[in-house]
Amino acid sequence: MAEQLPKDWQLNIIARARASRAPRDAAGRKIGGAAEGAAECAEYAHWLAEYGGARGADLSEDEIRGRAGAVAAMARASAFEAFLNRAETVCEQWRVWLRLSAFIERQGGRIPAQRKRAAMGKWAEGVARLARRVVCPKWWRAQLRRWVAQQYERGAIEVGKVGAGAGSWYCSDQAVRRRIQQVRASEAMMKEAVIESATGQRASLWSVSQKSTSNKTIRRGELMTRIRGCEEWADAENMAGLFTTNTCPSRFHAHRKGGGVNPKHRGESPADAQAWLSKQWARLRAKWNRDGVAVVGFRVAEPHHDGCPHWHMLLWCRPGDVAYVKATMRKYWLQDDGAEAGADRYRVNIKSMIPGQAAGYVAKYIAKNIDDHQITTHTDDTAPGLEVGPDLLGDMEVKPSQRVEAWAATWRIRQFQAIGQPPVTVWRELRRVTEQAAAGGSHALVSAWIAAHRKGERQADWHRYMRAQGGAGLPRSGYRLCVHAVERERAGRYEVARERWACGVVDKARDALAVTPTRRVEWGGEGFASRRVAAPWTRFNNCTVTGRHNRRDIAPTLRAVAESRLALNLGPDLSERDPP
Repeated sequence: MAEQLPKDWQLNIIARARASRAPRDAAGRKIGGAAEGAAECAEYAHWLAEYGGARGADLSEDEIRGRAGAVAAMARASAFEAFLNRAETVCEQWRVWLRLSAFIERQGGRIPAQRKRAAMGKWAEGVARLARRVVCPKWWRAQLRRWVAQQYERGAIEVGKVGAGAGSWYCSDQAVRRRIQQVRASEAMMKEAVIESATGQRASLWSVSQKSTSNKTIRRGELMTRIRGCEEWADAENMAGLFTTNTCPSRFHAHRKGGGVNPKHRGESPADAQAWLSKQWARLRAKWNRDGVAVVGFRVAEPHHDGCPHWHMLLWCRPGDVAYVKATMRKYWLQDDGAEAGADRYRVNIKSMIPGQAAGYVAKYIAKNIDDHQITTHTDDTAPGLEVGPDLLGDMEVKPSQRVEAWAATWRIRQFQAIGQPPVTVWRELRRVTEQAAAGGSHALVSAWIAAHRKGERQADWHRYMRAQGGAGLPRSGYRLCVHAVERERAGRYEVARERWACGVVDKARDALAVTPTRRVEWGGEGFASRRVAAPWTRFNNCTVTGRHNRRDIAPTLRAVAESRLALNLGPDLSERDPP
């Protein structure tokens, strides 16, 4: 039986069986012999049922590929799409959806949230899209890689391989190795891939990626620019700053910070803890919104020593709302098991910030979650005295930030999020606008364009960008500038999808024809049959919705846009080009 479980768990499982599962007599003494052996077998049975064999805690890449092919074959044999084609009523389509969903979850897959929403609105279309995925081994390989990584991590946390007591902070050593291998493989692939533009410019995919927020230095710099600019805006508006630390109920911790198993833990994973934090935050924001309390700022998610996440939030609100914000936050965070020991002290910690010092205070939290810039050790605010420094995996030095990255990648946790601020999508799109094109825009657009660009000693200015957008704390559709996009069809592996292709920035307060175009270069890769490949990605923020009404109101016909551009002598319209 033991061979079906990861080898590095064996000693821990045996120790747990002998320490906590061995039978005891009336006086509390352990009973050895056959009874202890039976307890050990029962312990192994528990672990095999959860993580052994096909449950996927220790599948190799070859085993994942083999299983993906087998599951795809099972899906083809189940003929979900054929059943769907014969389904004439909504009830019949619903039955196919239930069967398909159960099959995916039973095999360790996850139903994509977007596909689920599509199915809820358009049954046949949504189910057909998902049915075409479950018969593809490549789709199942991605699903199973995620599932195996999380299965192993759940077991490693439960067995005591993650945490301060195990000397493996935030996540298991295997998760760190897996992430480092993924990063190295991606780097090697991108360095080998050479792309060429329509004008003949050639560059490696790696060099292009290093000019974006994929570069950790650029990512950290952009975040600090936004935090500093938001602080300047808040100080100019005489808003009060708060720094909060929000943690989960103790049942989400598998192990105590001083060592030992937490008896209240019932198998909750870091993903479950993140979902709890998100749920409480959503309820709190809804309460503030109902009561007309505007709060802006940033949120950082980072792990405790045992992988359970906690949040740090830098928030600004009106001075008169400070007491209300503190009270309601404590109320919502103590709703769940708020009477347990230590909850009143540790569940929520709120500090008032001195104007002008917030960005410097939060800089360490940004750096320790990205690249450890100017940081030698990590400290846990809720566990004084515990410090995390670099460690060794074989002959490889691992920085604490690499462990944080592996933890976030394993559990699919979003580390950073802006709260109540203008969309960063427009900020990034403005960087693709030429100076000549920006000169013909409105005053707000020109001001935002200047804010988004660095020139000489002048730095990019998020504060000025917020002013150009109309401030902060507005509804999603309330900001002045938005991305202009055209819809087009793109043939994918599983479907023909309609996607929005960004091609400009619009000031909604001006004429609908006032579209300021952005630069777009078509790239193709060596080895492609055609160099007209998929459109370059634009990182749209899911929290920023330009809205159907905006697209309908501001999107003119392509001919009108072309005529207005020729009148302004701005060259041909990007939106009229064929899809790359």
